Amino acid sequence: MTDPKESPLIPPHGGYRELQSYQMSEIVYDATIVFC
Repeated sequence: MTDPKESPLIPPHGGYRELQSYQMSEIVYDATIVFC
């Protein structure tokens, strides 16, 4: 099989809230809620 010492195909990560695309989509979502 695979060696456990190798990095996985998709490494563990996090911090999606720091991504600029997430921040912009959150602003658009909040504005949509206020508009509706």
